[in-house]
Amino acid sequence: MHRAVLALIVLLLLPAMLSPTAARAHPHVWIEHKLDLVMDGATVRGLHLTWTFDEMYSSMIKEDYTATKDGRIGPADIKRIEREAFSNLANYNYFVEATLDGKPVKFTKVEAFDVRVDPKGRLVYDFTLVIDKIGPRAANELKYAVFDPEYFIEFALAAQAPAKATGNTAVACTPVRRVPRSSPQWGTLSSDRIDCRWPGP
Repeated sequence: MHRAVLALIVLLLLPAMLSPTAARAHPHVWIEHKLDLVMDGATVRGLHLTWTFDEMYSSMIKEDYTATKDGRIGPADIKRIEREAFSNLANYNYFVEATLDGKPVKFTKVEAFDVRVDPKGRLVYDFTLVIDKIGPRAANELKYAVFDPEYFIEFALAAQAPAKATGNTAVACTPVRRVPRSSPQWGTLSSDRIDCRWPGP
């Protein structure tokens, strides 16, 4: 089995096989993430997410899933990565927690999955989580976070420009960093959150 899958997916599927002290003492994968809120006027259409992986996990993915073995990623590689090192995360809702006016947002599908390598050699996933159509309201507030309560993966908002909105210039998104969170294994941890607000029509 590929090392990248062992690092990200098998750890999630087989927690009983892992030592609580050795395997859960720290995250195995680090991801820096950004949000682009996809709007159609005052209506939310989806969440476009950018995940940038740490160097070690990036190296494993590139070695295990790219045909050229030199880091270049082609269309066939992207399809394989999506199939074998991404699609299983649907079982965990892609670790995304999102509410609109206090109600959970339901994702219907993933669109535009893409993989690239940034100038530092880190692997980047780009994808859009499409949500059920929600009509405009008088006032709107979306709260968004990415969090793994098992702490196999640590998600952190990008330091620069972590959030924006496309399709509505009236949307204001504010990062809220280091929000206390509860973990069944580790007690109190923390995660970042983004709060977006915009007026209705």
